[in-house]
Amino acid sequence: MRAHRAGAFAANADTLRAVEAVGLAADCSLSPGSRVPVPLVGDLGSSDLARRVGGLWEIPVTYYDQVRVGHWRSSRILDIEASSLPEIKRVTRWAIRQHLPTVCLLMHSFSFCRHGRPNRVAIRRFSALLTWLGEQEDIDVGTVEQACEKLDATAAPRPEPGVPYTGVGLTWGRAMGSWNDGWKNFLVSLVGVFCLAVLVAGLAYLGYALVTR
Repeated sequence: MRAHRAGAFAANADTLRAVEAVGLAADCSLSPGSRVPVPLVGDLGSSDLARRVGGLWEIPVTYYDQVRVGHWRSSRILDIEASSLPEIKRVTRWAIRQHLPTVCLLMHSFSFCRHGRPNRVAIRRFSALLTWLGEQEDIDVGTVEQACEKLDATAAPRPEPGVPYTGVGLTWGRAMGSWNDGWKNFLVSLVGVFCLAVLVAGLAYLGYALVTR
């Protein structure tokens, strides 16, 4: 085993020192977009950029802003169950444009099967993601050990890249695809449909007004 991720992302600076002491090469407990408290955010700050912490590589779980309204942000982590394939693709392409060395996608042992039932949506999404990644000539897919070796070979300081943004359209599309999976998805779907209906009605009224002038 070469890497560590704390359960519920409940790692702090002491955890990283312990991880390094037992000889592991990387930690993936920094998760700025998580819905639970993440102590490492206070210790290291919010970032998608892999960095050295002592003799250890801290490879964050990639996060992104799904909605921005003024200074308000709604962020989430890149998750095979909770993120749509278009969102994962957009964030990955953003990372390439920003020369980000890693993209870390969250998965669990139960991502594809829970309570004895296969999660066919996640399975199809992951299969499609693997196919897409295999078609990208500028993306390398490898183990954490291979990622650490590449990070060691290209350890020049990088500027902070900012936070990727997927936007309202992809957020609504994800919610529509899972409208019956949780009240948030249902609410976002409903609000989106209502806004679309208002827009269509407004355009129809404008067209009618122009024709009848």
